[in-house]
Amino acid sequence: MTEHEYRLIINRLLKKEGDSLQSRLSDVKELTERYVEDTGNVPPPYLTDKLTDYLLSDELKDMSPYKTQVSAYPILSRSQWDMRKQREVSLDRISDASTLDVTFHVPVTLDEAIRESVSKETRHYRALNAQQPVKTYNLRNDLGDDAFEAMYPPSEKPRVLFRDERHAEWSLDVRRRDGFTCQKCGQCSRKGMQAHHIESFNSAFELRYDVSNGMTLCISCHSDFHYIYGKGNNTRSQLTEWMGDFYFEFQTAV
Repeated sequence: MTEHEYRLIINRLLKKEGDSLQSRLSDVKELTERYVEDTGNVPPPYLTDKLTDYLLSDELKDMSPYKTQVSAYPILSRSQWDMRKQREVSLDRISDASTLDVTFHVPVTLDEAIRESVSKETRHYRALNAQQPVKTYNLRNDLGDDAFEAMYPPSEKPRVLFRDERHAEWSLDVRRRDGFTCQKCGQCSRKGMQAHHIESFNSAFELRYDVSNGMTLCISCHSDFHYIYGKGNNTRSQLTEWMGDFYFEFQTAV
């Protein structure tokens, strides 16, 4: 490969668009290694400058004049650099003019602004805690083990921290049984339907996965029920009251 051929290939690369940075790195490595192998020399500086433009094409094509506000070390084109020099004042000039009664604003990057915001909030709460330190209590230590367990007996009921695959199967069985139809408003859809526990999931442990303890409700009706009666410790009597005239049909279906 001659220097002329090398230059032509680089010019074609510069016209390409849409390549990822990883792809451009691969192209440059392969092309440079081939040039060194064919000529025994490294590419001349003016050609490596072109390769650099190719590698940094994304940054150089970003013509926003505000890159310095979101990046600590932006790569600027000549026009962006000229604009930056016109809009910003060097630190040397600030130090020279420090005797003047003028307030200078030194732009900061987005990362620096976030760090300063977090530091400011941290200092604020440290100052509050210094004025009135947070006092913590440990009831078990204060009351003793026997008194603490008498007041707060450990639960023997199994605790489920998340609803697992078994719950998903139960929910699907309930919705299939009801034909993916809301038992309150009659809306029918395979999407947006939820299985509601008649006797609450958190209290009726033996009925958690009993299909007869579930009914299909749309998201709107399900939210309406829990808005009225809350979540947890729900009962069949609540459902009877909420369903009203619709409840007879539901009982018959079950």
